[in-house]
Amino acid sequence: MNWKQARIALQTSLGTLYGPEESAAMVRILLEDRFGLDPGSALLRAEESMTAEETKDWDDCTARLMKAEPVQYVCGSAHFAGMMLRVSPAVLIPRPETEELFLLAKQGLLHSREPVILDLCTGSGCLAIGIKKNFPGARVLGLDVSEAALHLARTNGMEQKTAVEWLLADITLPEAGRGLPWLDMMVSNPPYVLPNEAAAMQRHVLDYEPPLALFTPPGDALYFYRFVVAIAQEKLRPGGILLLEINPTQASALEELLTDQGFIHTQAIPDLQGRLRMIRSEKPPDR
Repeated sequence: MNWKQARIALQTSLGTLYGPEESAAMVRILLEDRFGLDPGSALLRAEESMTAEETKDWDDCTARLMKAEPVQYVCGSAHFAGMMLRVSPAVLIPRPETEELFLLAKQGLLHSREPVILDLCTGSGCLAIGIKKNFPGARVLGLDVSEAALHLARTNGMEQKTAVEWLLADITLPEAGRGLPWLDMMVSNPPYVLPNEAAAMQRHVLDYEPPLALFTPPGDALYFYRFVVAIAQEKLRPGGILLLEINPTQASALEELLTDQGFIHTQAIPDLQGRLRMIRSEKPPDR
């Protein structure tokens, strides 16, 4: 089988699960990130027969993809803010909306000198690493409750040559904020999916991505945000910025929570699809 035949066969098979556009994108990602074939290389090698080793690897990838495993996990990597980061089922796959949160953070740090930033629920470390890479003079900390996630985040940090400080802690415990420095900015993408929303989720998310990073306790969509806001109250400097990725259905409730806790200039911000997926807020300055 040559590369062209392999590509067409896989794209056709995946089309039964995802539709033509998404299946074509998945095959392109597989060719580039797993087999090192960008579109130009794939075209040049289209009529070239696959080696026995390549065929075995391709068949393994095909089997995994046909079980709805995300292509990023199959490849072991995902793109984020111009970087290639390692991913595994221990962490969420970085989403476009998380990259939009990163761009908000960049905008908020443009005029800062040696700021201190904390990324709560860091997962793969994408936000923390992206910020540190763009602001080398910043002190950046990434915190997560999962040892497996932090191991992957450390690996990503080393491969991206960024000196992020990684912390293992449970934000729901009183001691989570102890020992943290004063912060100029906090960013967080905490779990925000209610368990009763699982039935509407796509199979490749529900079956493979870590429940620990996805779900809140039943009936309390703001559960983790309350702890994030409490740490922000304690550790953000006056005038410090809090940036959150959110469930669009909870935008109003989160704005109310932040206002009730004394934060100012709170604004729900739409993503490129027009959904309210981010909130920006500030700790009031000293009077």
